[in-house]
Amino acid sequence: MAAAFACGAPASEPSSRAFDLTLPGSAAPVPGVVEVAGDGTLTQKPPQPLSWERDPAQALGRAKREKRPLLIVACAAWATPCVRVDTQMRQAAVVRAMGPYVALRLELDEDTPEINEVVGRFDIKKIPSLILLEPESGRREELDALAPEDVLVETLGRFVTR
Repeated sequence: MAAAFACGAPASEPSSRAFDLTLPGSAAPVPGVVEVAGDGTLTQKPPQPLSWERDPAQALGRAKREKRPLLIVACAAWATPCVRVDTQMRQAAVVRAMGPYVALRLELDEDTPEINEVVGRFDIKKIPSLILLEPESGRREELDALAPEDVLVETLGRFVTR
């Protein structure tokens, strides 16, 4: 059964395969990668570090090209709740759930015309903000930035499956 799960890889060859995994205590599947050893043992690999886009135009363009949703995280160094958001964004389950997204990190520390334009473009009303955006359809969902990790993981998973 394990070899069949590895998409037909011979038992003697280790295989790596992306899949959706439902974690214990989580209702929503999250992306993951497992390695299948020659003896059929499945080992989940840790999530890869998330790569953050910093330029809104590049992030939006990449999301459109790759047909992926955009996750916008708007924070500021002076906002204490952003420290909690930063910590949560590094949790393994959250990093895995963010896999299907193009992640855009917006630092809104100053009041400049450029920042005001970005705030207006993405309709950012508070800091911290977590916004999910489907570039093609315009579908948008704002998350509670201080929601518990399991709620964040479930919401990230649900948005990509709609």
